[in-house]
Amino acid sequence: MNFIPAEIIASSPPFRFLVGPNQREFIMYTALFAHQSPVFEKLVNGNFSESTEKCIQWKSVDEDTFICFWQYAHTGRYTAAPPIIGLKTESEATPEPPPPSPPSPALVGLFSSTATKKDETPPRNLTKREIQWNEFQNQRASANFGAFRSTGLFNPRVRSNYAHEDYTNHFLLHARVYVFAECYGVKGLMDLSLNELHGTLAQYT
Repeated sequence: MNFIPAEIIASSPPFRFLVGPNQREFIMYTALFAHQSPVFEKLVNGNFSESTEKCIQWKSVDEDTFICFWQYAHTGRYTAAPPIIGLKTESEATPEPPPPSPPSPALVGLFSSTATKKDETPPRNLTKREIQWNEFQNQRASANFGAFRSTGLFNPRVRSNYAHEDYTNHFLLHARVYVFAECYGVKGLMDLSLNELHGTLAQYT
């Protein structure tokens, strides 16, 4: 997405969005909205009723997806919903592992004294599953993603999600944002949502 001067955005009229089945109203500056994709530019400046009324009805777009789009238009990123916590009781849920204890001084001395010895253990061949997982973790939606990188899910610290955490809505939101972005040609948001989904899958599955 190319740079657009702030004064151009600030001096443009507001554009209204009636979103979802309840037609909840949201506002965005017209110039900022038009800047997101060629589709929106034609919608704002073309010979359409939406251009004249500065308003569009998006009954098929849910509010959460639109808010992600609104955040992206203003900041270049968006925040997904947190996981649902508490699907199981505390006794049923998998407890978080305690932090590792520091090694004893005796062990430190042992390892430091043997550190120079050559490790003669042959490397273990990775299974096909492990190779595919490593390849998946290293994938990105676009090599040109640049500044629009994930809000914390890139190069994740991998862990399994616990029994009391439900990431279903988290995954589905990224998928809905991607579908919305693809439908309207918002290329940067397509890359961002795909990378966010990838990062979440790599971190919590």
